[in-house]
Amino acid sequence: MKSKKSVLKITPIIYTVNILVLLAILVFYVARGVHYYLEENGKKVGSDIVYFGDYITKKQSRLDETKGLVYDKEKNIYVYKGDIDDNYLYYSGIMYRILGIDNENNVRAVADKNVTIMYSGLNRGYEKSYVRTWLNIIEDENHSGIYMNNFYDYESILAHSYVCNDVIDDVNSITCENNTNNDYVSILSLNDYSIAGGKESFLNNGENFYLATINSENNNYVVSNTGDIILNNIYTRAYGVRPVITIDASVNLLAGDGSSKNPYIIEKHDINSLSDVYVGDIVKISGSNYKVISIGENVFVAGVESIKDGEDEVLKSFGESNKYSTSGSAGKYLNNDFYESLSDKDLIVKSNYYVGNNSMSDLSYTLKYDSKVSAKVGMLSLGDLFIHEVGGVFTISRSIESDDVIEVINNEGNLFGDFVSSKYALRPAFYLNGNAIIESGKGTNDNPYVLGGIEDEEETKEE
Repeated sequence: MKSKKSVLKITPIIYTVNILVLLAILVFYVARGVHYYLEENGKKVGSDIVYFGDYITKKQSRLDETKGLVYDKEKNIYVYKGDIDDNYLYYSGIMYRILGIDNENNVRAVADKNVTIMYSGLNRGYEKSYVRTWLNIIEDENHSGIYMNNFYDYESILAHSYVCNDVIDDVNSITCENNTNNDYVSILSLNDYSIAGGKESFLNNGENFYLATINSENNNYVVSNTGDIILNNIYTRAYGVRPVITIDASVNLLAGDGSSKNPYIIEKHDINSLSDVYVGDIVKISGSNYKVISIGENVFVAGVESIKDGEDEVLKSFGESNKYSTSGSAGKYLNNDFYESLSDKDLIVKSNYYVGNNSMSDLSYTLKYDSKVSAKVGMLSLGDLFIHEVGGVFTISRSIESDDVIEVINNEGNLFGDFVSSKYALRPAFYLNGNAIIESGKGTNDNPYVLGGIEDEEETKEE
């Protein structure tokens, strides 16, 4: 039997060993925490060169692989999953959500919201669709690249974006084995939507939008405003477009933390005149706010709301036919009463508004360029950016049903046809001289750009 004295001698040793073990465990986890903290936050954006893809990979979700930036070891890619809020990216006037990072460290992203509504032509397959032509500058394709034409410095910022071309008949068996990456811009596939978590993910934005995927009967898939997948077998329905871009691995992160209020920034330039602004920026004209629809030598803008007389909307019929003119009811009002009411009318450039017609057999947006009318003030047409953001208003897109029917944006932001004799509100749109100097403002709705005089008085050519 051991003596009491011997037990007393052993007990302090046990205590000491336990304390040392606990200290070792504590040091291990503290060191590990410091390592991951420094890995994610060690470099301050703006103080050193920080490659965008490298920075994003440090956001990897290490504990919960059902949400956040998840690493796929087999494919060597990262994918954002679930309903997350730290993957916002702002580029060329559009807010995007990062989808993931490919095996070359390029960053894929999709527009957070629809940028337009249009007929898709996806029943012909994505490669031959009207959407692809609208998105991308394509050699020998007239009026292509409506979206890309608003990009800044895209050749040094963007890599080609792949699109999944698998034909899917069973939404419970989604694959992506056949893809192409010929263009800078694409749209989401059924595979993209599924991997992110579908209706439970950040990709469910409460809008109807196209997916690139079709089934064996050439019907294309659409995400509904509830986040559900539906098949579209009526080609004359217009849905939303959410472009996908890919940021090249060599691009530096300039600012931002990925939140909606402080998105990642990968491009900046000085904004001194109107031609320097981004699409989506807000400009104040004659006391009202206008949104930039497209940029160029002359800058196309549209009202952020319909025209009002006091608190009431101004309602007009369209005219005698669905072809916009300055003598029809809506066009006459816009180019006379409304135009004369503007104190900044000297900044407006008389321009062409395109009013060609589609048919049931050809719904391409390019057909609108077959006919034009010259006017000081017009309205938006299908394929114009942000056309869906103001409801209860006429467009100048002619219906395929009849010369007596004009396309209208309803209060839900969807397209429908109504008789030209019906009365709707008017959302004015016009071209502004791109040489107008920006005197103040930040280009936001609360702090819009305020314009001064014309930098170069040389007459600007009509669009």
